[in-house]
Amino acid sequence: MLRTAIVGYGGVARSHVTDLEFFSADNPLRGPEDPIVEIVGCCDVSPAALQAFSERTGTNALYADVDTMLQDVHPDFVCIATCADAHVQPVLAAARHGVHVLCEKPLATECAECDEMVRACDEAGVQFVVSHQRRSDPVHWYARKLVDEGRIGTLRYIRGGAKSRRGGNELHNIGSHLTDAIGIFGGDIDWVSAYCSVDGRACTREDREPGDRGAGWVLGDR
Repeated sequence: MLRTAIVGYGGVARSHVTDLEFFSADNPLRGPEDPIVEIVGCCDVSPAALQAFSERTGTNALYADVDTMLQDVHPDFVCIATCADAHVQPVLAAARHGVHVLCEKPLATECAECDEMVRACDEAGVQFVVSHQRRSDPVHWYARKLVDEGRIGTLRYIRGGAKSRRGGNELHNIGSHLTDAIGIFGGDIDWVSAYCSVDGRACTREDREPGDRGAGWVLGDR
């Protein structure tokens, strides 16, 4: 059995709970080789969010401090579902306690923060996984298999399109799933070229605006 806890019970955390409940001991659809997962606690600064979590899961181990929760409930891994600007400290806390991490995307708002989290988890010997679920999507990997076998021709061009919000927000947040999926088919990126515009003209630094859900600065509508 694996024990897990949630950090940040906002919108996306509900999806995490739904997925984790599939692996409950009493789910008849869980495969015989699938692990059993128990949700053992939640940390959030909002009492209302903690109450909602408790009502959903029946779990009463509710905390406002990550370190205290990790020390009390001893999870095997933690799902960090806060906004991007509140990932660093929970990840570092998990590393200190030797707890594996599944972290929502975008991973952080600064590259240095990403480096700090990766380094801390490496040094602690814990797994650090970004929640890019395309990586475990059998549809994507079956399509990749067809490409590798040459059954649908030679792959020459990939074009991605997402939810048509302003370009900067789309690329940085939900669009990270899109670029990750492109990487499944195209492999590692060698170089990147981009043109960013707003209102039909080239962007300038003054056009930047705050991204949604704590995602840092974004730029442009195309």
